[in-house]
Amino acid sequence: MTSDKSPTGVVLHLALPAIATLAVAIGLFSLKDAAYLDIDAAQYLNVARNLLDGSGLSSSLVYYEEQLIQERMPAPQTVFPPGMPLAMTGFLAIGLEPADAAHLAGVLCFCATGLLIAWLLRRFGVGPLVTLAGTLVWYVQGTAWANVVIGRTETLFTLLVFLAAVAILTAQRR
Repeated sequence: MTSDKSPTGVVLHLALPAIATLAVAIGLFSLKDAAYLDIDAAQYLNVARNLLDGSGLSSSLVYYEEQLIQERMPAPQTVFPPGMPLAMTGFLAIGLEPADAAHLAGVLCFCATGLLIAWLLRRFGVGPLVTLAGTLVWYVQGTAWANVVIGRTETLFTLLVFLAAVAILTAQRR
């Protein structure tokens, strides 16, 4: 097996997961359809629109009991964490359509998680083929793909968990 520090080893560690990530991104983009977005995604997008309009973290889609008891519209968003609406807000602000904003946020988080897994495996000294296999384990999960397609926040949450792991491992090595 190629040494991790050789030019070939470094290229394999970077290229194989990058190629897999590109293929996954293309596959996920081909599945984009606004009809697949679920009620959670509608809530995130509505909160994102309200953020852009200056109404803060609030929802005009009053659906949950926590929102109903507020007796005002838009109701403060207390049901979901703000991460995905914040990510979507950035994409709406640059002019993307709501369904595109939801899908792009999910695809970016999903793919970034795969690349982060590859980076972590490389940091642990795992060979390039095992690094690719570990990355592919993430990329072939059907439920994770479904979370992207329907616009759920789990992709962002998973990315943040892996980023926290990186922060902890980096701090421990110092």
